[in-house]
Amino acid sequence: FAPCQAHNRKELNFKFQLVKGRIAENLVQELFLSEGYQVFKYGVENNYPYLLQEIKGDGNPISLSLRITPDLIIFNPNTRQVQYVEVKYCASGEFELSYRINPEKYKMCFPSTVFFIITNDGFFEVEFDRFLESRFLNLTLDKNKEQHLMRDTSKFDIRPECLKQYEDMAQTLFANIPSKL
Repeated sequence: FAPCQAHNRKELNFKFQLVKGRIAENLVQELFLSEGYQVFKYGVENNYPYLLQEIKGDGNPISLSLRITPDLIIFNPNTRQVQYVEVKYCASGEFELSYRINPEKYKMCFPSTVFFIITNDGFFEVEFDRFLESRFLNLTLDKNKEQHLMRDTSKFDIRPECLKQYEDMAQTLFANIPSKL
């Protein structure tokens, strides 16, 4: 084995955020698989993980388009519906769209994407158009947060008891993980 290369704090934190994101993606993937959906990993971090580090901050148009690909494609075999899905872990529930992705470029390529935001309060489901309205959501303080809670408003066929199991699993996994290293 090659020795681990030394990382500065910024690089290490970037990798730490990637790991947390992968855990959240896997939770969503397994939730849908358990409910009979077909799930395909789609984002650049899934298909070309080492390329992501190389193109980070690169202004090349191809690099930009690769960085904004949604994480998953979900297919419901019963309804034949296909859906792009972007998964974000956000312990606080505060989610700023422009900080995470470039909204204009995303709208051009993936306008029908559904965002799953995994927080300490549960799984939230927000359609991309909703983000374009405000560009910032505080899902834990929003008086209308129930309109985004997956257990209350999901457009997907997910049994409540199954969703609850995965929400509990997320709480267990993320309970003692700090926001940064």
